[in-house]
Amino acid sequence: MTVYVDMDMVLVQYYEHFQCFAKMLDERIDLEKIPEVPISMSTVGFIKPFVGELDALQLKRDIYHSFSFWKTMPFKENAEEVFKWLYEHFDVYIATSAFVAESEECIIGKYRWIEEKLPYFDKGKLIYCQYKSNLKGGYIIDDVNWLLKDFGGAVITFDYPYNRHIDTEYRVKDWLEIKEFFEERL
Repeated sequence: MTVYVDMDMVLVQYYEHFQCFAKMLDERIDLEKIPEVPISMSTVGFIKPFVGELDALQLKRDIYHSFSFWKTMPFKENAEEVFKWLYEHFDVYIATSAFVAESEECIIGKYRWIEEKLPYFDKGKLIYCQYKSNLKGGYIIDDVNWLLKDFGGAVITFDYPYNRHIDTEYRVKDWLEIKEFFEERL
């Protein structure tokens, strides 16, 4: 059975990592005043109150063009172990967007992250695509389920406040729930 796994916000702590990088680059950002979980998908939205819109846009560009930002993203809690378990039991692909960032650093950085953090992963199963509805079969685990309208399999939505208004076949809150879900399908 094929399982597609999204990277940002599913496999890795994108939101939290972006906050830390923003704080490193601009001391005006107060991490204590940023919501613990993202209520919106906008990375500019949560830093704009601290630095203004123009500086927030520039900060986003600086982060997206930072090779080290993409290469150093930490795993979501339990993701490393459960992803490896999934990989050992299913036909697993990583399907991740690299084009929203509009930077080659994103593409190369994600590739290097996979090389370093998932040395067993076959890089031929890394798919860069924003519109994942073109993928077919099995399951996809993603947080942006409105881009999956015509996906040719079952959608498992990684739960966040910004996607709760969307109906979905399956919804999980963490990687332990993902493991539980797939253990039932062995």
